[in-house]
Parts: sequence; structure tokens; C-alpha cells
Amino acid sequence: MALLRYYGWPLPGWKREADSSGRSIAVKIFLKIFAESHLQARGKEVIDKNSAIPQVGPSRSLPSELLMKTLTDAECSAWLDSRNLIPEPYGRFAEHSLLHRQFPLPKYPLTLTEIFRIIVREIAPFGAALLQVTDWGLYTPDQMAVVDHVRRASGESRPLITTPGHSFTSDEQDLLIGLFGLVTFYGWSAYLYLDSGVSVLSWEGDLLDLFDSERERHAGACKLIHELVSNFGDTPMAT
Repeated sequence: MALLRYYGWPLPGWKREADSSGRSIAVKIFLKIFAESHLQARGKEVIDKNSAIPQVGPSRSLPSELLMKTLTDAECSAWLDSRNLIPEPYGRFAEHSLLHRQFPLPKYPLTLTEIFRIIVREIAPFGAALLQVTDWGLYTPDQMAVVDHVRRASGESRPLITTPGHSFTSDEQDLLIGLFGLVTFYGWSAYLYLDSGVSVLSWEGDLLDLFDSERERHAGACKLIHELVSNFGDTPMAT
């Protein structure tokens, strides 16, 4: 038996959504999913998903149940086609008149996930989202164990190679941000597609590509991400 206890993870100078103990809501969701999956595996009663998870504010609430669905590659293609989104736009953005910008990804985890929060919550609010993991060739068993537990909480028992897609509703922003940040920190590659028209490619934890068809939104997104990477990234960015 082992115990992992968190004492705190402050980030001076940044405004972050957290509960009264300072824990980010995304982290609490992941820890709760992890704990519940173990309780289920041991045949014990699972605690209510909303208990012990405080509300962030009057306009924010957590879903009463996990709605994340896992998809095969064929189902991912159908999901994208039904929303007129371009699959894997890298190398094809010019022919589809998509705007594109590439950024270096910071190695500091909190800076990394802050970029994803900005994209999901501020730049391109969505009704539905798809996170499709495309490469995890250098994964370790401990990494896959965490991802598998998250997927198992949604009822998925098939391996990641069979169902690499993960669809989310707008009520699951925290889980989406957390999972995208996790696979990126692991050095895996993944596409994030938002039905609002923005697509993001995370390359092995090193590079982030942003695609959009709306010029004003794309310019604003690039400015925000550029400032974040320049101020909190590992190396200064050229303007």
C-alpha cells in the first residue's frame, strides 16, 4: 500500500481557478477519477461524483456524470465530417484556407496547461470537442496506467490504440484541459478539435500548432499565446 499526499502547488502572479484549499479543479477531477476507479475495481461503493468537489462560482458546475466518450479512428472521422472540420490540418491548412501559427511548448507543466485553458475557455468556447491521440510511441507503463484509469471511468475497457479519440461536451472543459495537458506533458502527440472552428496539434510535447479560419480570432489567440510563452516559457520567443 502507498500514499501520495499533495501539499500545494502555488503559482505566484497568475490568476487560477481553484477551490479554497488551492487545488485546481482539473487536478481534483483527475484524483477523484483515479480514486473511484480503484473503488470500483475493488467492488466497493463509489462516492458521489459531486461530493467533496466544491463549486468554483455561480456560473461553473461540474457534470453529474462523466460524459466523455471514446471513439475509434473511423468514428473520429465521422465526428469531424459532421461538423465540417478538417482532419489533421497540418500540411493541408493552405489548401483549406486555414490560418496557422506554430509555438514552442514550455516544459513547465503549469505554463503548458495555462495555454490550453486559454484556448478552451477564452479563445474558442465550444459545444463539443474531440481530443484524438495520434502518437504515444515512447510511453511508459506508469503513463498509460493513468490514462487508462481516466478512460475506464467513462466505461472504456478497450486499449488506446483501438479508441484513440475522446469526445467532450462543454460541461467537461476541466477534464478536457487536464487530459490534453497530461498527454502533452507525457510527450505524446494529439489533435484537439473544437466545433467552434479551432484545431490544435501538440507535437510530442515540443510544439503547438494552432489552426483557425477566422482571422480576428486567430490574431487574438496568437497574441495571448505568444505573451504567455514569452513571459513564462523556457526561452524567449521572437515577435
